Amino acid sequence: MKRSWIGVMLAVSSLCGLFAQSALSHPAAGIVVNAKGEVFFIHTGQGVCKIDADGKLTYIHKVKGGGHFLALDSSGKFSTQLPRLFEKLVIDGRKPTLLYASGGAPFVVSRDGNLYYGSGYPDGEDMAPGFHTLTRLSPDGKRTLFAPNLKRTLADLHEGVVGLTAGRDGSLFVACPNAIVKVKLDGTVTTFAHPVDVTDRDDDLAKDSQTRAFHSPYLRGIDVTEDGTLYAAVNGCRCVVKITTEGKVETVLKAEKPWSPTGVAVRGQDVFVLEYTNPDKESDWVPRVRKLDSDGNVVVLADLTHDPNKRKP
Repeated sequence: MKRSWIGVMLAVSSLCGLFAQSALSHPAAGIVVNAKGEVFFIHTGQGVCKIDADGKLTYIHKVKGGGHFLALDSSGKFSTQLPRLFEKLVIDGRKPTLLYASGGAPFVVSRDGNLYYGSGYPDGEDMAPGFHTLTRLSPDGKRTLFAPNLKRTLADLHEGVVGLTAGRDGSLFVACPNAIVKVKLDGTVTTFAHPVDVTDRDDDLAKDSQTRAFHSPYLRGIDVTEDGTLYAAVNGCRCVVKITTEGKVETVLKAEKPWSPTGVAVRGQDVFVLEYTNPDKESDWVPRVRKLDSDGNVVVLADLTHDPNKRKP
């Protein structure tokens, strides 16, 4: 008997361990920034936070557990789907809207107007949330398996879908623990970078694992600039890397212990980085957000450890 969608989503949300001592779960990678420069990010187990242009931090959506992925829907056409993949959050009655997923798999709304999400799991449905391939979801709720060759490519590389973003032409970039794969809208699949050689690093938190969704250097959140430059949160190595269109990898930001980057979002020349602490207890995970500008300056925009009262909305 095939597993239920709820069972699959719960299983997928626990596949990619962040650290060896907590390898059955991980904090959020969800962070996005809109055209006004407002930053939205997930505080796992608590809700969705907003940092406005003046630096004010507020919770715009409260939860009592979970929280992994965010996406911007510029047209506001997507609503809650069945099977349930995400929640639609309308901010001040405006567009774009936010799509929030408590568990499941990475997802993004591309410029072709469709939503794409990681799908497929061992001996299961290719269009169920997972990490073996991608599924396309149209605003009217129609689901189709996207880029059939991607599943074979990822299997050959022994990699899984752990992050996802869309470029200016709609092409998708799939972040894997040790690879980035590009998928054009016509379904053409190319390996953009493999392996991802992270040389300037201070740690290797995933060195003891070889599973497809969790191994060194363990990339997670990813985003791309208008000119095609990629930025990726290297969760296992406590850093953020820049990857040029030629595939050159450069470390551009490091995080001191106990912090480690989980997600990134770009706006213009600025890179917004979501980071989490890594204590033994999931209930003690705490996020912060830093901004890296084109000159290499780093500013902390939010740090929920500074004020214990900010840990809960």
